[in-house]
Amino acid sequence: ARGGRPNKIRTTKFTPLTWLPLSLLNQFQRVANIYFLFIACLVVWPWSPKNWKSKIFPFIAVLLWTALKDLYEDIRRKRD
Repeated sequence: ARGGRPNKIRTTKFTPLTWLPLSLLNQFQRVANIYFLFIACLVVWPWSPKNWKSKIFPFIAVLLWTALKDLYEDIRRKRD
């Protein structure tokens, strides 16, 4: 039993490998993000009267910004 690994406490939510998938999963648990995903899917069709760029890029920017915020908070949590 002496040759085993020591206990390690991890207070972070993510690892570098799981950061983006878990962050997106957490974001899509919000109803507003599911709604905007639905709208983004609708505007990519050719019959849509709206320009797809005006809906997709802001949506991706919000998702990326929130994912980066989650990463920053996780790095601070690991440091403390």
